[in-house]
Amino acid sequence: MTTFIKTGIKAGVAAFAVFFAAMTSVIAATPEIYLNKRWDYAVDGYDVTSYFDGEPIKGDPQYSMQVANGTFIFASQDNLDTFLADPDAYRPAYGGHCAYALGKREILVKGDPQVWHIEGGVLYLNLNRGVQKKWLKDMDTYISHADSLWPSVLSR
Repeated sequence: MTTFIKTGIKAGVAAFAVFFAAMTSVIAATPEIYLNKRWDYAVDGYDVTSYFDGEPIKGDPQYSMQVANGTFIFASQDNLDTFLADPDAYRPAYGGHCAYALGKREILVKGDPQVWHIEGGVLYLNLNRGVQKKWLKDMDTYISHADSLWPSVLSR
């Protein structure tokens, strides 16, 4: 009887350990889309299609689309339709995290939607203008390295 109880306790502890490890990895995983803590809009509520017109503008919540853990909002129905036709063409690289921080430091840091650059048809955000200046000096290297880390870095 004692052996049976010890075996049962060991099995219970082992099951709890597996459950706890699984839950910790789910909880600890970084969300794919960077969201400002004040609201759930991706790219701080900027219309991501507007960047490709040369001037980022704020979106309107009546034109929205849920993607991964965040909501993208758009300035018009036309812009929403443009996004829906090819979301991957408009979503910012690395979920809106800073391209320099990921490419140089291998960390995820907030990207500022007002500090942006489009390269090869891809929207990149950086933390601030000083960081962007560094990133632009060796952009190809940083992009290549960040691409190799994305999206696996989310589960670190």
